[in-house]
Amino acid sequence: THQRVNVEILSVLPKTGEGEDTRQRSEDLQLLNLLPTESGEYFKALIRSQDVRSTERDSVKTWECFQPGDIIRATVLSLGDGASFYLTTASNDLGVVFARNEDGELLYPLDWETMVAPGTGEIEKRKCAKPF
Repeated sequence: THQRVNVEILSVLPKTGEGEDTRQRSEDLQLLNLLPTESGEYFKALIRSQDVRSTERDSVKTWECFQPGDIIRATVLSLGDGASFYLTTASNDLGVVFARNEDGELLYPLDWETMVAPGTGEIEKRKCAKPF
């Protein structure tokens, strides 16, 4: 919508301290993948338009930053309203990680707000995450 993005939480990364072994971190991640609830749904979350980025918050157009099917990296901002967590992508390393265009072609980030399909050269707007 214009004011928020509805999200399903697929997995949770554990908090890591400095100097922790990355091999242990990936094993923890596998253990922390969330399973659907008894009703078959994943945990729900919201990203409000003011939580998409840290600058120019008033001019954020959520439909340009995220599209259905995008895989994003976000941080939990709060527990929300009981039905949904509140997430934020207001950091350079947070945002869209994987995306596909309408033809199913994988998109690659050009900069922090643009992704491109290498085969066709098609450009789409997204709030891209800085790669690790």
